[in-house]
Amino acid sequence: MVSENGGKVNAVIQFKEGNHNSYIYHDPIFRRTAMASVDLRPRRKFSTLFSTLLGGTLLAVVVFFAISFLTVLRHITPVHRYKPSEAYKLAIGFPWTYYYQFWVRGEDLPQFGWHVVHLGYDCLLTWLVVLALYLLWKRTAGTRHS
Repeated sequence: MVSENGGKVNAVIQFKEGNHNSYIYHDPIFRRTAMASVDLRPRRKFSTLFSTLLGGTLLAVVVFFAISFLTVLRHITPVHRYKPSEAYKLAIGFPWTYYYQFWVRGEDLPQFGWHVVHLGYDCLLTWLVVLALYLLWKRTAGTRHS
């Protein structure tokens, strides 16, 4: 394609390479050649946002289970020594206890209870903290390689 621009002749060659349109531009007056490339692929903002949220959520689930497991380990007998006057008890959850178990004198089975609201608070807090750290890590990792 050749265009006249006030007596100046500009030659532009257009060709396609995969998903890019490339242009070679030649200016005879300044004797320079430049090349430009235009990406024709559609932007996928929603899919990258969805995959980032999904990855952060899966990581938050793993962290939540790890924290819950560590709170159970704290109450296992070899790790936690009970005093003779202290009764056995189990509390799962950090920072809010959402499951508890204890022995009542004279009973054969332990008593237990759930705080479903505390479970929701723990899940939400873990998800928000892990997702924020994950997004911060993704942002700094993206700028570091650029």
